[in-house]
Amino acid sequence: MIHNPENVLLAHAESEEEGAYGSADWTSLVEGIRCARYNGKNSLNINNLDAQIRQSTLTWNNPRLLDNEPYGNTMLKMDYDDISTIDISNITVQGHKVYIGKPGDQIHFEVRNGNKYDSPELAEKFQQYLAVDATGFESKIEALCLKMDGMSSVGTQFKKLPSCYYSRLSLERRADYIEKLASDCEANLGHILELINSLPKVGNSVLKLFSSLNSKPNISKALYQKSEWANKDRYTSLVRAFTLLFYKNILKENIKGQVTQNHLFKWYKATDFNVYYNTSLNPAHQIEFSADIEYLKNNGNEREKVEYEIPIGIPAFSVVGVDFKTKVDFIGVEGQIFPMPAFYFNWMVHEYNRIEMAKAVNVSIYALSFCFGVGEIAAAQKTWKAAVALAGIVHASGKLYFQFNDEAVAFLQENTRGQEFLAVWNSIGNVLTAVDVTDNVLHLKFSLFVTLTMAWDNLSEEEKMKLQELMGEEYDDLITIINTSIR
Repeated sequence: MIHNPENVLLAHAESEEEGAYGSADWTSLVEGIRCARYNGKNSLNINNLDAQIRQSTLTWNNPRLLDNEPYGNTMLKMDYDDISTIDISNITVQGHKVYIGKPGDQIHFEVRNGNKYDSPELAEKFQQYLAVDATGFESKIEALCLKMDGMSSVGTQFKKLPSCYYSRLSLERRADYIEKLASDCEANLGHILELINSLPKVGNSVLKLFSSLNSKPNISKALYQKSEWANKDRYTSLVRAFTLLFYKNILKENIKGQVTQNHLFKWYKATDFNVYYNTSLNPAHQIEFSADIEYLKNNGNEREKVEYEIPIGIPAFSVVGVDFKTKVDFIGVEGQIFPMPAFYFNWMVHEYNRIEMAKAVNVSIYALSFCFGVGEIAAAQKTWKAAVALAGIVHASGKLYFQFNDEAVAFLQENTRGQEFLAVWNSIGNVLTAVDVTDNVLHLKFSLFVTLTMAWDNLSEEEKMKLQELMGEEYDDLITIINTSIR
């Protein structure tokens, strides 16, 4: 993972003909030298220059750089392997050799016209390219960007873009290039990480980038379909980069509204009650979430599973809320609502049961500053659509859930019909949030509430009358729920 492409430019490079025997590509090194000189620097850190490149005598065949001019065949020679910084203040040519720093001091390129013939002419031309003509530098970059704007695949061209220019890319171009590179995301991962990490952190730039990427199918597919990645750690590094970009560079207040407008998910994992999420990528390239509830009935002797969340499609970069009723170690929160991008919730759903904690996309250092209390979220909108979407119903008291008194519980536990109804009712209580809703709301209907009404219908009239006697006024609230939840 390249953390700062403006300072550390030299990830392992591959040839334009990927896997070509006996060929190397030092575009990153060359453009790194040019960027540093353009920015007035006299040295360049090359700690990340791959060890294979340091010891290589491979030839760079017919390099095509930013100016698209031919430079023959070039070989990089390093005077010793442990160089960490090179002097770029003095770039000279002697015959077919171009020296970076004093001749014989650190590294040099040898330029040939073909594999056999030294070429002082091409070497001088290459030296002039390295030395940077400032007046034409930006115009050539813009010409390259215009070329990539009109291309559907930019992997080969993008490596010519000097890293010192990444931070100057417009948000529209940045999103466009990420999407185009994501057409082969694993091969172009290094470039994508550079574009993520070089985003200027001003204003709402992160949320604006996320909004622009929401309509992009390639990057959404890459973030969702881990199974298509040959190297799963590289997939995780993409999720991590976008996740940390989100949490490091946004304000909590900027996302509270999005949590209430999009969706709120319950996270509940326990011995007697679980919410299981399933995900898919729908034709609109949204991540589609659905959920089942599994609960114990018949005094814990039998498990029942019913649909809880009807499928809902959410763009990969939209912000959702997750209400943690039980703790997830690698998030580090419990009993609070935590905002996260939909792609991260998808990752969490798939990784929770088998993730190695050392490899988790760790955002726990940000958790405390990003958690919302239930009341804090509810106050954001009087009609808290996210909570209602989960609850499905609101009864006369305005409460989303209430508990039966001890006498009613004891009565229902006397037979299997009552136990079934009580088990379903308590399952509803596990996923509802105890907040007041004062306005009229649109009721969503889920299979869980179908199960509730079926369990209610199984009770005899005598049992219902006894419940009315035991519950008092709360019985009217119960009837409101039963009558409005699904009928």
